[in-house]
Amino acid sequence: MKRTAFITLLVLITSNLSLTIDFAGIVDLKTCIWGPSGSEALLADDIIFLTDDIVVPEGITLKILPGTKIVANYIHNPVLSADNLFNGLEISIYGTLEALGKSDNPIYFQALEPSRGIWQGIFSLGTVKIEHAFIQDATAGVTSSGGQMQLENCMLFNNQTAIALWGWQISKINKCSLTNNIDGIATASTPATITENVIENNDVGIKILLGEVGPVIKNNTFLRNHTYHIYNLSVSDIIAYPNNWDLSFEQLEAKLFDGYREPEAGLILYREQ
Repeated sequence: MKRTAFITLLVLITSNLSLTIDFAGIVDLKTCIWGPSGSEALLADDIIFLTDDIVVPEGITLKILPGTKIVANYIHNPVLSADNLFNGLEISIYGTLEALGKSDNPIYFQALEPSRGIWQGIFSLGTVKIEHAFIQDATAGVTSSGGQMQLENCMLFNNQTAIALWGWQISKINKCSLTNNIDGIATASTPATITENVIENNDVGIKILLGEVGPVIKNNTFLRNHTYHIYNLSVSDIIAYPNNWDLSFEQLEAKLFDGYREPEAGLILYREQ
């Protein structure tokens, strides 16, 4: 997957907004399969334009077919409630989201304007499985606050936070690219598995906040994250080896924040003891 694909898509969006189908509200059995124009999806067009919040309730599976292009409108709703958890437009998953793109036919999630935080992103208390997708322009590209989440072969960039994991859950992030976000991954009290990803050009690659458990971080490549590769404020020691680093072990310590800087925090174990 190449970033140039996004440039092409943005040109298509700005010049072909007439080739869209608008959607907002609750997904039901009549609207639970989204796909590109010409597919057999229940909701199909060149661009699926989300005009307001989307809710996938318990018992419903939203399936998104390869090649689907989803564009989120900019909205600002300051009145928060159980049905409106964020100011911006979100896709809220209480049931299941299954977005399985292909390497040569990915799925796109993005905003109408290519700027961080234009939409909230995907928020889940249910089950999420996403493969071969581009996710950008969000406050938090994908947030999981319980249930199960699996991301594989996805590219998340130009988000405030690419992936946010809050609380105990089963989460796996594998073979993804997290690039040019403020935080690549932010976690709290989440025993996630983070493997074989490229985590590059973020302000912080992985930020681990409060909690007594943390993620397992193995076989990833960390490149040019501006402030820290890994930031650990949890009380747990974090297993972070083996990984591929852009610095020697002696230089790497400057890119790690842990118990050596904050005595109440756990350590980042970045090489075998």
